[in-house]
Amino acid sequence: MKLFYFIDWSVDSEYLMSNSGDYELLTWHAHSCKQVTQVQQLRELIFQTNTCCLSLNTLGIWNGSYDGTDINACTCSVTKKLCCCVDDLGKVNLFSYPCNTPKAEKRVYNGHSSHVKNVVFINNDTRIITIGGNDMAILQWAIINE
Repeated sequence: MKLFYFIDWSVDSEYLMSNSGDYELLTWHAHSCKQVTQVQQLRELIFQTNTCCLSLNTLGIWNGSYDGTDINACTCSVTKKLCCCVDDLGKVNLFSYPCNTPKAEKRVYNGHSSHVKNVVFINNDTRIITIGGNDMAILQWAIINE
């Protein structure tokens, strides 16, 4: 079983979102440390980051062949225009953000020889850094606007 260690803070720092080990999307009130379960409260929240692989804005990254352990990391750009996720197949997948439609369109890039463990946007969203697993490679990708 894979454990997720991703936490996202709301823009007002009042809430945080996390994924559980059994693939649940959980939202927490930061000051009371209590889980938020009312849908009406969740509907209005805006998060500063999006590193949770399971979220309402990343539903489209999960194609029909992925199981809960295949996607290792996900992040969105600071400008909230792109979403990138990395997987056990060594792929770097780039989506438009939000990516909330089933089987969303993506661009797939190869470079790692095995699973990819993490991903981050850097340099004002002009670059992506990916970290490999068994290949122990650190790759830098340029974002080229077409």
